[in-house]
Amino acid sequence: MEKAPGVIDAKIGIASVLLAKIASAWSPFLQQDLTRVEKLLLEAIEQNANNAWARSMMGRLRRLQDRLEESLSEWETAIAHLTQITLLRSASLAIRSCIWAGLKRPHCEPEGVLRCSVAATACPAL
Repeated sequence: MEKAPGVIDAKIGIASVLLAKIASAWSPFLQQDLTRVEKLLLEAIEQNANNAWARSMMGRLRRLQDRLEESLSEWETAIAHLTQITLLRSASLAIRSCIWAGLKRPHCEPEGVLRCSVAATACPAL
């Protein structure tokens, strides 16, 4: 599979379905499925190390393999990437709100928008 965002998502999606099958004890080919899941997820992470979905699925795989420390590490990485995405979306919403308001409020200064987004508090811009 090529190195395109849709291909990465397809790899993770296939891995996700196989993981659900493994976790539900429905896999008649447990070792082959585990190997395939790991290969797909490693390829996806190699192509985009910041993909929270791939990291969370790798955390699930490591849990099923009883590799708990690695599982925890992958889940923490996934959460960190999701937090960054959430903060960026919050900043984007705050900036749009300021543009709509005509940039006439104190929280519409760049440092005010950043402070609201990073603090993850109730920002008056949102």
